Amino acid sequence: MEATYLYIILNVAYAVTSAGVFNYRKAVNGSVLLNVCRTEEDDTIHWKFQENFLIIEGHLLRSELNESLHLLQNKSLYIQPISLLNIGKYECIKNHETLLTYFLDVEVPPTLSMTVDGHSYHDTGDTLYIPYNKTIPASCYATGSRPAVNLSITVDNEEISPSYINTTTNASLNGTTFDSRILFSLQTEEETGHVTCHCNGFSYFSEQRLIVSYSTYGKKVLLIPSFYTLKI
Repeated sequence: MEATYLYIILNVAYAVTSAGVFNYRKAVNGSVLLNVCRTEEDDTIHWKFQENFLIIEGHLLRSELNESLHLLQNKSLYIQPISLLNIGKYECIKNHETLLTYFLDVEVPPTLSMTVDGHSYHDTGDTLYIPYNKTIPASCYATGSRPAVNLSITVDNEEISPSYINTTTNASLNGTTFDSRILFSLQTEEETGHVTCHCNGFSYFSEQRLIVSYSTYGKKVLLIPSFYTLKI
């Protein structure tokens, strides 16, 4: 049995085996990545992607990746910009021997939106108007993320308990991104405040938030007749 040693540094993991070096790498959508394959300058190097030949003797075989993949003079593979199309396994091959294997995963932040009582809100700073002290349905959406994210809701900085919410996550049609939704009920006795949707679960991105202000209406005002006014 071959010996395997695993190292993890800054979201990069690699295993040393008799078949070469396996690297696990995670990058941000739209960023840059260099897959290094150190060889002699005169060596003939091929690259595979997802078990199929990608570059043979300097010729790119996948036209849909033409805009993002570049073979450098030292035989390294330069990827810019990184996209969901680049997710997968890359192999640097010399004389039918795999020297290096990279598996690239890509993080994509979602688009956040909130729906309250049938009205949609997409930008922090939007204001929603809700009836005073009445329970209404609400939801927060995180669309197009990779990986799937964790959602939570706070109302005036107090988190709604998970026992009072319903969360669903679905993969997109191509299986590379995820859509998440959290359902909750909104009720407040405050006249103004804010509802915040929190999104977590990334290595490179900090917590994302969609903050929507609210203002209530319909609060009953107690009117005091003038003849009860205290005179001094």
